[in-house]
Amino acid sequence: MLTRLVDEHRGPMFVGLPTEWDGSVQVFLHGWDLKRYKGHWYVERVVEEFPIEDAWRMSSSPSVLLVPATRKGRGDTVKWRTLDDLLLVMPEMTLKNADVHVIAHSGGYYNTLNWLDDERVKHVSLLDALYGGINDFREWFNRSKEHRLDLACSHGSKTHTNCSKLVKTLGQYNTINIFDRLNPACRVNYIPVKVSHMSWVIDEDLLSKFFAR
Repeated sequence: MLTRLVDEHRGPMFVGLPTEWDGSVQVFLHGWDLKRYKGHWYVERVVEEFPIEDAWRMSSSPSVLLVPATRKGRGDTVKWRTLDDLLLVMPEMTLKNADVHVIAHSGGYYNTLNWLDDERVKHVSLLDALYGGINDFREWFNRSKEHRLDLACSHGSKTHTNCSKLVKTLGQYNTINIFDRLNPACRVNYIPVKVSHMSWVIDEDLLSKFFAR
């Protein structure tokens, strides 16, 4: 079961500890609350209703999992502007020097943009989330050969169009289908498939592919 922590100014965050930790961190960023959830923190609904924890455990990920509150829509503010704010929330664990893998669904991409200048971010997975920031993600990817990028998108969506544009400029990518495992040896995994926008976070098997290392 995920542990709930609360930051006085930024709201709750949920934490999962792996059986054997390899020193890395995975951060799951939820999308916008398009139905305007009436609860105080949308992240609580995300953790309760979506199989985030089950998918993470299914993947046997050796990373610490962090699921923080992010903004609920255009009128809301970014909760965690820096990774230091996020990683120091658990002072009993040495997370501040950890390599970070960000997994963002939908509007969660917006928070990711704030962290791309942080050298700890080594891996980004965008789950039907490339609504903007194409140049930012391109610049981040080209900055280091250590950087890995997963571009998942639903066929016919705006993110599909944007992902197609981005991969063509990166010069290297591996196109896979919904049944394939992501290739950790490839720096760019491109996953354009015919699934709904919410399938990326409600389908446990599909979501677990992005937590797998």
